[in-house]
Amino acid sequence: MVGITDYSTYLPSYRIGRDMIAQQWGTKSLGGIKAVANYDQDALTMAFEVAWNMVERDDTTLSHDGLYFASTTAPYWQRASSSFIAAACDLPDEIEAIDFGGSLRAGMSALRAALNAVVAGANQKVIVAVADVRDGAPESLEEQQFGDGAAALCIGKEGVIAELIAHGSRSDAFLDEWRRDKDSGEGFGAGI
Repeated sequence: MVGITDYSTYLPSYRIGRDMIAQQWGTKSLGGIKAVANYDQDALTMAFEVAWNMVERDDTTLSHDGLYFASTTAPYWQRASSSFIAAACDLPDEIEAIDFGGSLRAGMSALRAALNAVVAGANQKVIVAVADVRDGAPESLEEQQFGDGAAALCIGKEGVIAELIAHGSRSDAFLDEWRRDKDSGEGFGAGI
């Protein structure tokens, strides 16, 4: 049986009221608050938090042999964030560390890859850490919607709490949301 064996979440402690954002722009508020990363936090540090939570409380003899990191806002373009997280969690040097990015499907792609790796027997226990610090364009709906945070799942065969029964896939090129690597937080998004 293959599936989720553990999970972890992390939300930054800072919050900003959506009423305050709307008031600054003279727009309608969605109400409530959203989690925002501190100046010293990014997708990498939050992904470390969720991965470390699982490593620290793991009481099995089977070591993690995979760590997959997914983010659309990874702090490095050419450095493997997954390797950094694995090293910071004191995981074995032989661990399979892979970064997924460049798409809003990155998290699901990492999860599917981990499930496939465990089903195929290539890995026994894989952490999938997903984190983002997404900036919405000023005055956009996304500025109020996007919050910062991270989540992780451990995929394995022992101690399964949610079994994989079946899965499928479909690929379509949606043009609703896009951002180039040269775009900053301003002026990106749907139709821009």
